[in-house]
Amino acid sequence: MKQTETFDRLDYTYKLLVVIALLITACLLASDIVVPILISAILAIVLLPIVKRFEKKCRLRFPLLWY
Repeated sequence: MKQTETFDRLDYTYKLLVVIALLITACLLASDIVVPILISAILAIVLLPIVKRFEKKCRLRFPLLWY
């Protein structure tokens, strides 16, 4: 019975290492796509309060443009 437990543990370890290797590979290959998306999302969050203030000022100065 110990032999099957050892085999199961080795099988689990092997599968875990394969999954980790695939995740690392996917992260390296997807970095060209993911990094610009993350930067644009962070930039949008940072600029949102500034854009809201600017829109309020524009509405007060040019009210006919927003109808």
